[in-house]
Amino acid sequence: MCLPDDAYGKSKYEAELALRKLEDNSFTVSIIRTPLVYGEYVRANMLSILKLINRTHIFTFKNVENRRNFTGAENLVSFIDRIIEKRASGIFIAMDEKAISTSELVKMISENLSKKIIYSKYLIL
Repeated sequence: MCLPDDAYGKSKYEAELALRKLEDNSFTVSIIRTPLVYGEYVRANMLSILKLINRTHIFTFKNVENRRNFTGAENLVSFIDRIIEKRASGIFIAMDEKAISTSELVKMISENLSKKIIYSKYLIL
């Protein structure tokens, strides 16, 4: 069940409903919902995280154990290919198998960029 709680989410949901009404035997509608997408040439929130890691080496979220789902760009492309191949209809959630925390995300990115990071309990301004 989808219960958007802001104008952006509601508009996306309304668009999905409108698209579903267009579906018939000759027109398949596949809606793919994704969490944050990572990979080469990504934009939006992931690009902001990458820029932050490049600008500083001190982070305050060492013990942030929130769990988030992500989608690798290559995985997403494969997922879309599969949906097209099968001519699948419906709403699909495209995400990697394992949810990770913000701390894990920063650690993985910094390691891949060969950036040394230091975790602090305090926000340093």
